[in-house]
Amino acid sequence: MNMASADLSLKHFFLGQNAFELNLGGGQRHFWLQALYHRNQTLTSDLEWYWGAGPDVGYWRKGVNVRGNATYSDGFWVGLNGVLGMEYTFDFIPINLALDTGPTLRLVPDVKFGWMAGIAFRYGFR
Repeated sequence: MNMASADLSLKHFFLGQNAFELNLGGGQRHFWLQALYHRNQTLTSDLEWYWGAGPDVGYWRKGVNVRGNATYSDGFWVGLNGVLGMEYTFDFIPINLALDTGPTLRLVPDVKFGWMAGIAFRYGFR
């Protein structure tokens, strides 16, 4: 199953090393909203690692065409995600690059476990 997609990501820091990330994304036949809490730890002045968790909700639609008889299945999902990643923020331009991975647990409509990974390219507002 190909779940290639893109999303709009907003990350906001509060109380020092704590951050909240909100992702709204989708693909050809699905879209989702994800909220994550991050705890960032400094490695160097430009490089940090982070860990966190949060919920997600989404909608999917899948179509199958067998001999001219199109059938569709669709539905909503609800799940939980864990995240572990690294991010680099450039000093001379307001760009942030991140790479993260982590487990995902779907709770609705079925209980399923998986693993996700992501790459982020962000413009940093100051």
